[in-house]
Amino acid sequence: LSARCGSDCEQSIHHVMSSYQNHQPAISRGLIWGGIHLATTLTLYIAGMMGNPAGNILLFFFGLYMMYQSAVDRRNAMSGYITWKHALVPAWVTALIANLISVPFTWIMVKFIAPEIQDEQRAEAIKMAERMRSWIGDEGFEAQLEKIETQDFAAPIQYVMVFLGAAVTYFLIACIIALIVRRNDPSDPFSKYN
Repeated sequence: LSARCGSDCEQSIHHVMSSYQNHQPAISRGLIWGGIHLATTLTLYIAGMMGNPAGNILLFFFGLYMMYQSAVDRRNAMSGYITWKHALVPAWVTALIANLISVPFTWIMVKFIAPEIQDEQRAEAIKMAERMRSWIGDEGFEAQLEKIETQDFAAPIQYVMVFLGAAVTYFLIACIIALIVRRNDPSDPFSKYN
C-alpha cells in the first residue's frame, strides 16, 4: 500500500509541476498585466486623474493582448497546432492572475489609501439611480437612495463579486481568443472536435 501511495504521490507531483510549466508563460503574463495595472492605478491617483476612463481602456486592451499572446505562446509550444480548449486555458489563466493582483489592490486603495473614492462611487450610484427614477418611481428612488447612502463601497464582499464577475467576463473573452488562436492539426482528423 505504501509503495502505491508513494507512486501516486509522485505522479501527482509530476502532474502539478508539468501543468505549472505548461502555464508558466500565462502566469508570467498575468503577473506583468497585474503589475502594470498597479503602477498605472497609482500613477493616475498621484496625478489626480483617477476617474480618467482612458487609463482603464488602455489597461483593458493591454490585457487582451496579454491573453492573446499567452494562447499563441501555448500554440507555438505545441508545434503550431492547438485545440480550442488548450488555447482557452492560458488566455483565461492570464486574466485570472492579473485579477488576483488588481482586485485586492483596488480594495486596499479604496479602503485605506484613497477613501474619498467611496464618495465618488456613491455620487455615481446616486446619478444612476436618478436616471432610473422614471422606471422605479419616486418610492423606489427614495428606497434606492437610502440604500446607497448606507452602503459600504469598500466591503470585501463587493470586491469578491467584482473578481467573480471579471472571471466570467474574461472567460467569455478567452473563449473568443481561443477561437481566433486555435489551429487544428491536419494529421489528426478528430482535432477539429476538441
